[in-house]
Amino acid sequence: MSNALDAQKNNRFQKIAMPNMQALYAMAIKLTHNERDAEDLVQDTMIKAYNHFDSFEEGTNCRAWLFRILTNTFINKYRRKQRERIYIENTIIETKNNIQSNSPENELSTLETEIKRSFFYGLSDEVLSALNSTSEDFKSIVVMADVEDKSYKEIADYLHIPIGTVMSRLCRGRRLLRNLLTGYAKKCGYTTHDS
Repeated sequence: MSNALDAQKNNRFQKIAMPNMQALYAMAIKLTHNERDAEDLVQDTMIKAYNHFDSFEEGTNCRAWLFRILTNTFINKYRRKQRERIYIENTIIETKNNIQSNSPENELSTLETEIKRSFFYGLSDEVLSALNSTSEDFKSIVVMADVEDKSYKEIADYLHIPIGTVMSRLCRGRRLLRNLLTGYAKKCGYTTHDS
């Protein structure tokens, strides 16, 4: 029975929601000004939309419903991510300016990586613990995408795997971390509901 309901939901979603992907991507590009972030935003939007598709009233404007999810996702996640990225970039610039100009180039590159890692790993023991309890396949992709800001292609090339595998593992890795950190997020006062 459950499989039949899942198949029915999947068919409805494919028929009603999926044709709006191009419009969602165009809006995501306008919001993020970045292809990689736009792809992530659309992917997150579609996952949320699918998870909440039972609440969508058939016959109403699906595109407007999807745009609302996309906009809320952008506001909740991507602005916060942008602020974090600006903080990291400013820290790197400050540190570079404090280093003597005769430092070897590879030392600066190593420094950038260490600052990014220390910022991420320094957030809390709970985040570090959640990362360490996650499979290396997922952890490395989440860190490369969300901490080191690498594109899907860069990650795929570095790990010698297809881009589709990168996207799938990134989605699963984020979901695993979200599940592991739900209690911590509530304790810190972050909202944990989707959309």
